[in-house]
Amino acid sequence: MTDKFLRWFFFLQCQLLLLLAYSTDGFEGGADAICHWMISRDAPSNPMLFLDQWNKPIFTILSAPFAQFGLLGMRVFSALTGILTGVVLYRTAKEHLGVLAWLPAIFLLFTPKYLTLLTSSMTEPLFGLFLSLFILFVAKNRMGWAAIIAGIAPFVRQEGLALLPIAGAALIYVRQFQKLPLLFVGTAVFTLVGWVVSGDAMWILTSFPYSSNSSDIYGSGELFHFLGYYKILFGIPITILFLVGSGFLFQKTISKFKNNVHFEPFELALLSGLFFSILFFSAHSYVWWKGLSGSAGLIRVMASFAPAMALVAAYGVVRLFKPFLLRKAILRSMVLAGLILASAFQVAWVADLPTPLGESQITIRRAANWLIEQQPTEKVHYSDPVFSHFAGNLNFDSPINKGPLLPHQMNELGTGEYIVWDTHFSPNEGRLPLDSLIYHPYLKKVKSFKPIHSFTAFGQPYIVHVFRKTNVPVKKEMKQSVLLIQDFETVSAEFEVAQALGRDGSKCAVSNKEQEYVTIRKTFDNDETASMMSLEVTVWVRSNKPLGSEEFFLVTDAGFEDKQVHYLSTSSKQIADFEEGKWIRLSQVFQLPQHAADSLELKCYVWNPAGLELLVDDFELRATKLTEIAE
Repeated sequence: MTDKFLRWFFFLQCQLLLLLAYSTDGFEGGADAICHWMISRDAPSNPMLFLDQWNKPIFTILSAPFAQFGLLGMRVFSALTGILTGVVLYRTAKEHLGVLAWLPAIFLLFTPKYLTLLTSSMTEPLFGLFLSLFILFVAKNRMGWAAIIAGIAPFVRQEGLALLPIAGAALIYVRQFQKLPLLFVGTAVFTLVGWVVSGDAMWILTSFPYSSNSSDIYGSGELFHFLGYYKILFGIPITILFLVGSGFLFQKTISKFKNNVHFEPFELALLSGLFFSILFFSAHSYVWWKGLSGSAGLIRVMASFAPAMALVAAYGVVRLFKPFLLRKAILRSMVLAGLILASAFQVAWVADLPTPLGESQITIRRAANWLIEQQPTEKVHYSDPVFSHFAGNLNFDSPINKGPLLPHQMNELGTGEYIVWDTHFSPNEGRLPLDSLIYHPYLKKVKSFKPIHSFTAFGQPYIVHVFRKTNVPVKKEMKQSVLLIQDFETVSAEFEVAQALGRDGSKCAVSNKEQEYVTIRKTFDNDETASMMSLEVTVWVRSNKPLGSEEFFLVTDAGFEDKQVHYLSTSSKQIADFEEGKWIRLSQVFQLPQHAADSLELKCYVWNPAGLELLVDDFELRATKLTEIAE
């Protein structure tokens, strides 16, 4: 009965997954999802794309037929990949987890980030399928096939390289040394194919797509960056059960080594999946920490080993409840119902499904729609690949075969050509600073698009500008004006003022446990916000005591009719040269979003939640505007 229930529950999950794939408007992975789709779509007409090292040959070969049906086809491909992976996990567990053999498949489709990726066009789900096949073949003691799958894995995702030492160690452990060369079958085949097609015998190395040092674009982060996202990645229930299963596996490993007892094939398969997961997680944490190998700290990559986690988690359930779970049907049903409900609620809590378009994608789409309305015949240049998805019949190059438009190439553009500049891609991957467009004498900014809710990209307010090449010089002037200044010299009931303690022996505001906020306000109409390039707020703060672990914040908050459309917080911990007893300048550059209301209220304030004894002076708000006049 339990086996039948779990089988039908997994079948229900599959139906809901296909429905999600059909109804999803957005695409997890953003620009990467668009590029994966376009490379797979164009590969039949441009066969060299089948060897693209970023898209990966195996992914391109298998997804190309589906890619001909657009993003929907790619979403269906990903969903079917997830379903097939679940079936493979069942086949792996069938002889060892008994009536709970379908539980790993159910856990897999309840893994939040993995489920989200099954409605996009990314490579992680397909890699998960190959990982699950490797585990299946090890569990069935078909080590030759396991070696071949491990050898092919690097051509599904680059991290497949980490599966090679795991597979090699497993082969050595079972003393099947004669099958070790099978680990290199995939590399040999693709090397030969690439050599014949491209004439480069070392093409796998020479076409490696990831920079050895990408911190100049993406930066780097904390070593435990990914660990902080475990709820979004795997969910609390599955994470706990994975740790339980890992504990039991380590316990069994120690016991078997002590007693010199060999592992059963299923146990070896579980350990292989577990060690690969640890190696994968650790390697990505390290390269993000050091800013290596094109790492952008994207948490979605961790979904690649979700099948191994699901299998180990199900193993943990069986071992944890083994004394009574298999004998008492009522208790077993209650435990399973609780686990499934907890996992389902976790997905509903952290996963935004069906995946909506992100704020940047919506803003880029607005820019593309505006250009389509202009009906230009001239070429349109852009940096964000998502633009190409929404650009319709505009004259533009595909993102898979165009290079970046560099500043020195501005003079080579034809009159009337457009440049779509965005905060995320243009100054980073595109290597196109905004200043190189603003101050170019023959480029005119014709339109700007701000997100409905403001956010930052690489620390800068996100915005999309559209420039056009002119045949006459454009006179440009960047003006900065003071919109509001509060020096606290005027008596106001809103502030607690201290005499003669200000920056120049003048008055200043006091912030402490009783006065948590020091706030200035400004109201803007729609025309004002549309014409501003940026806003900057500055404030001077002094504390006569060290801050320690406590902090205060400079916050900008904008909205209308009780609807918040902008919020940005800057912590005092970002002040590297803070010294007690000295005035320190805290600043924030931002942009107000486009909005439908007639007016928008902006609040800028020092927020002191810890109740520190602070002095606040010279609160100032400035606006930067660009004026252009054709000469």
